Amino acid sequence: MEGPLLRHRPARLERVDLPPASLCQKNWNNRGGIGGRSPILLVYKAFRLCPFASERKHESEGRDFVMKTRLSIFWGKIIFGGCCLLASGTAAWGNQVEALREGALLKVFGDNAANDIAITQNANGDVTVSGRNGTLINGLASARFPRMVLNAVEIDLAGGNDVVAISNLRIANDLNVKLGDGSNRLLTGASPSAVGANVFIEGGLHSDMIRLTNWIVGGDVAIDGKFGVLDAVLTGLNVGFNLTLVGDTAADIINVRSCTVAGTTSIEAKDGANRINVTDLLSVNLFVLTDFGNDLLTLTGVAAAQDIEVFTGKGDDRVTMSSVFVGKNLRASLDEGVDSFQGSNTTVTYDAVFEGGAGIDTFKDLGISAGVKKEIKEFERF
Repeated sequence: MEGPLLRHRPARLERVDLPPASLCQKNWNNRGGIGGRSPILLVYKAFRLCPFASERKHESEGRDFVMKTRLSIFWGKIIFGGCCLLASGTAAWGNQVEALREGALLKVFGDNAANDIAITQNANGDVTVSGRNGTLINGLASARFPRMVLNAVEIDLAGGNDVVAISNLRIANDLNVKLGDGSNRLLTGASPSAVGANVFIEGGLHSDMIRLTNWIVGGDVAIDGKFGVLDAVLTGLNVGFNLTLVGDTAADIINVRSCTVAGTTSIEAKDGANRINVTDLLSVNLFVLTDFGNDLLTLTGVAAAQDIEVFTGKGDDRVTMSSVFVGKNLRASLDEGVDSFQGSNTTVTYDAVFEGGAGIDTFKDLGISAGVKKEIKEFERF
């Protein structure tokens, strides 16, 4: 014979649809929970509308107390189990990338796993974001956006050791890339890309490898390695305005090869034993700044329509210039340390000033000419 509690037992448990795994993972990482809520609140809210309370009728206050007690235990188990599911699901949902189309804007968001993606555009304008090495795009192997006229692209890969290869994108305005924390790589795919306005690339902690080849950029190219090692190789870029590379306190490796810059090329490597090579550059100005550390700077086949300025900071630095043309003035200041400068086939239209700074410094003139003045200061060996 059924007791009163069993007679009022609910017939079924209401099904609640949770958000897709990729959306849960993205929101969980970036906002501390789904939709900005804690997992306990989420599970509680999802189940609290289940028709237990509305269908129960109690015959006495005693039975009501027993029912509430049992329901409290039941719902406690549900909430606890749901939180465990979400916690374990966060790991299971790892290596998920979200790709969104908002009109002419493409947005790509990574998670804290090691995302590996390729972004390509074909001749018809179809944009495809593909996952590699286990990375899923919106829960699938890839996401395709047909006949997309790209106005701008925003990429934020969050944490993890990420890889993104960009191929043949045609962007009317800006490309913004945030590589996030981790040892990351930004690569040029099978074909170079064209950006009508600006390219902004930002690294994070650890090391960032950047390889851009034969890109055409109508505005500025700005690369900031942030706190880790910046390993950048730029080859064959055509830049409409300025090219800027900024490292930090690590030993940066920067190579600029066969690039044309309509404005100023600026390289700031800061502290560390930096290695900077600039080869076959055509630019209006070239400014190179390093700081503490034993730096190596080589300029070969560089032509600046106006000025070249080099400041290497403290440390035992070596600067070499070969086949360099300067439309106006050249200044090289090596600061404190056991430094050396060597110049060959270097032509300066106006003034050429070389400063060794404190320490036993070496200057080698293998062919440096200046139209107005050549001044060599604070060098002890020739």
